[in-house]
Amino acid sequence: MRPHLRRRCAIRILAVAATTLPAACSTPPAPVPPPGDHLIVAITDDYGDLDPIARYADGAWDRPPWAVPVRLNRLVAAPNADSSAWRWPDGRRIWASSARAWDSIGHPVQAVAVNVPDQWHFHSDSVPDQTLVTHGLHLTPRHPCGFAWSVRTRTDWGPFPHLGDFRTAGVSLSRAPSAVLTADAAPDIERVLSELGLQDEESNTRYDPRFTWLGVFQFDGMTIGVLHRLGYGLGVMHAVIELQGDNPRVVSVVRRGQC
Repeated sequence: MRPHLRRRCAIRILAVAATTLPAACSTPPAPVPPPGDHLIVAITDDYGDLDPIARYADGAWDRPPWAVPVRLNRLVAAPNADSSAWRWPDGRRIWASSARAWDSIGHPVQAVAVNVPDQWHFHSDSVPDQTLVTHGLHLTPRHPCGFAWSVRTRTDWGPFPHLGDFRTAGVSLSRAPSAVLTADAAPDIERVLSELGLQDEESNTRYDPRFTWLGVFQFDGMTIGVLHRLGYGLGVMHAVIELQGDNPRVVSVVRRGQC
């Protein structure tokens, strides 16, 4: 081979190596842990399945992206890099990128749900405090809004007593509260409903006794109440309310049958 051709081939080889070496040697970064104030609030049914309705992190409230209902046709299979095997579902087509690095950056593309707690603290009137262990995730219908991931926990003691509608048994928290308020110490529901302007869709009265607290919990510098509307149809509602001073604030509302 002529000298100038050998030089040209060497340059091409170096150029190809320069572009492929970083990709071949790069490894995904380690998952970023959530902040210390990370808190997920989940409605729990009598068999220990959890429906996360609110999340507090970095001083702000939202909902875990993997717990937001999506249309079933957005759950698709995608080929692996070598196209000889398939992966389901494809996280790149389900969830939009999060503004929080610990929600998305550093996780593989097939990770549909990240930072799902390993343990939960279940509370109800009949079961004041019970630790639940995450056993897995499963798709749950959220009519008419498609499906969302629910958390399946391991319970070896049988079903919890429920409130009679949609198998609501209580509330689970991803962090243990510093205190749980008793029924006598909890804020008056009618006063809270009046200040928030909440109304009952299925009642002619503005304040309906079918509203009840699933629990009122204190954390460092924060008190939250989980409100549940006893009833059926579109009237079933869960809400997380910040109870700071005389100004309660709704941070999350989930109604059955509505997106």
